Amino acid sequence: MAKEKLAKKGKMLVVSWTVFPWATGSSVIVNNLASSYSKGELVLFGEGHTDLSDDGWSDQFPLIYKSHPKKYVLKRGQKIARWFELLKVIKEIEGVIKKEHIDRILCVFPNDFYLCAAFFASKRTQVPFYSWFHNTYLDNVSGYRKLIARWLQPAVFRASKKVFVMSDGMGKYMGNKYPQYTFEVLRHGFPLPKEVSVQSVRKSEEIKTFVFTGSLNSSCEDATIRLMKVILKNPKFVIHIYSGNNSEDFYEHGIIGQQVVFHNFTPLDRLYKELPKYDVMLLPHGFDGNRTAAEFKTIFPTRTIPLLVSGRPILAHSPKGVFFTDFLNDRCCALVISEKDEGKIEEAIRVVLEDQLVINEIVENAVQTAKLFDLNSLKAEIEKKVN
Repeated sequence: MAKEKLAKKGKMLVVSWTVFPWATGSSVIVNNLASSYSKGELVLFGEGHTDLSDDGWSDQFPLIYKSHPKKYVLKRGQKIARWFELLKVIKEIEGVIKKEHIDRILCVFPNDFYLCAAFFASKRTQVPFYSWFHNTYLDNVSGYRKLIARWLQPAVFRASKKVFVMSDGMGKYMGNKYPQYTFEVLRHGFPLPKEVSVQSVRKSEEIKTFVFTGSLNSSCEDATIRLMKVILKNPKFVIHIYSGNNSEDFYEHGIIGQQVVFHNFTPLDRLYKELPKYDVMLLPHGFDGNRTAAEFKTIFPTRTIPLLVSGRPILAHSPKGVFFTDFLNDRCCALVISEKDEGKIEEAIRVVLEDQLVINEIVENAVQTAKLFDLNSLKAEIEKKVN
């Protein structure tokens, strides 16, 4: 009944900078969401990626319309040059709105260009507009982007029928910073495995394995490298990396050698099967880096959810005073090292490898915590609130 009702109302358009086959956090969330809808209910719009194949997107899933920016010889200044194509992209979105009989737009932010394009397309077509912030905006940009954000963020807040944020922590931060607006939490959604079992410590195995998933970027780089370097000190430890990053991105930080195994980006359904093969899940959150204090305080790594249902203990390296650390500690779903202390990291590694009681508690709590991010719950929330 819900699907029939939604189809009669028209289709929802989700605008996101990255969509399939990009391997970013926002793309994963948007792709997950789209996979739960039919072609008659939802349409996606995002930026095309010429270096990645579209193979793997089911014909049963909603259509994806893609914008292709001009390529310039010089890489520097490409992001600025993209703004000269704003009217072109606005018209592309308008074309999708008319062709697909769109009656509401949900724009995902971590990219101000697509936020701006969707905002203007909504105004020009009078289609109701909703925004979903996966990151802070005005509080996390500088230079010319700050000038744009000072106008665009409040304009989007005013125009949005509802402003969604991706975590309770971010909702709390934004509510305190901008009390004149109302923010609603819309968590990341993942199709979760039906059954998860707590895996026993493989004491018979001499080599212990750790796994890192997701992107190596400024939101987690320093914590990731610190964690990995401590692990690599022990010749009996091996790190497996599932990432959209090239191996060179890790090599330049000294993460190299026979103890490091790289895997290509792995689709979620296969990743669920791979993770239980390893002993410990690594979950780093940056202490320092090229992000503002506001962004570090509100980050919620997308990689967290698959780790929660791995059946293996999570070893998190995350600073005090950020919402993500509070989330993990409050739910006791990971062993958290909140200091840049190699000795404490080494001791935490020993615990997640040897203490079965701690492992059982962490994993059981993690499985319960994962239910907060069930894809069916996200879809139900969207159908209820985006109408």
